[in-house]
Formats: sequence, C-alpha cells, structure tokens
Amino acid sequence: MQCACALRLPIGAADAWQVLGDPAVSGKVEWFHRDIQVLGPLVAGTEIRILHGLWGVPVGRFHRVGRLTVHRPPREYAFSDLSADRPRTGFPHVYRLRVLPRLDGSVVRLEVTGRWMARFVPRPIVWLYLWCVMARCRLGLAWLLLGAALRCSLATRRRCGRGPVHCPAR
Repeated sequence: MQCACALRLPIGAADAWQVLGDPAVSGKVEWFHRDIQVLGPLVAGTEIRILHGLWGVPVGRFHRVGRLTVHRPPREYAFSDLSADRPRTGFPHVYRLRVLPRLDGSVVRLEVTGRWMARFVPRPIVWLYLWCVMARCRLGLAWLLLGAALRCSLATRRRCGRGPVHCPAR
C-alpha cells in the first residue's frame, strides 16, 4: 500500500528543509510516532528507534526499529519503521519526506509505503483509516512550519524592535 500527502508552501525548498530536514522532528507528525531517536549521524544506514503510542496517547507504547534508507539534504529523507520483535508484523513501512522546489515556493510531499498485515480488516476501512492518518500528517507538517515561522518572526522582531516587515530575516 502507498499513501501520500502534499503541502504547497510559499517558501523556498532550502527554508522548508531547514525546518523539516531532521527525521527526529518532522517524523513525529505521524500521530503514532511519539519519539524518534537517530542513533548516529544523519546518513543512509543509520539505525533509528521509534517510540509508538496509540493516537498520541501514552497508552500502549512500544518501540519499533528502522534505518535511515535515504538522506539527501536538502531534498529528501526516508526511514524504515519495523517491529522490534518480528519485522513482518504490524505495519512494516517506509516513511519518506521530500521537499520539491518550485518557481513560486516549494512542495513538501510525505509518502508512506508498506504492507498492511491485518488482512481481516476490510480494505475500505483500511483506506479510510490511512486517509485519516495522512490528513493528520499534513496538518502536523503545516503546524510544524507555522511554529517555525512564528519563532522566526518573533526572533526578528526582538532583534530590531520593529517586526519582520522592517527587518530582513537574514
């Protein structure tokens, strides 16, 4: 199965990557990912640990493991998300975030590709569920970017006292 969401941004790809380029931060927009630890440098092959929770609630917390499979700054990263006990149980998948430049800004695309192991669940329910998860991811990306923009705006305002309209951000 593959599902994806995209968010068109009025900022350049380099600025978007600055906010989203760390999997330990932007990987948590998926509502099951409570915490992500990258156990080494941000390069392909580095091991990661993912603390999962059910819908962000600390009930039913469990660890999953994976590796950074792709890390190409400032364009994309991907990591695998597998069961720590048995890699073919649960929902083994790859989480991939790409930042694509455009003339009028950039597009952030989040893709999740995996194998749905609970075959007893009817497919329409699976697709509805995954649609809800991806809608929440899209919202999480928007909030993450908005929070970064507000922090930048407040820092700029404090630096010169007149706000971002009168102060160049760089």
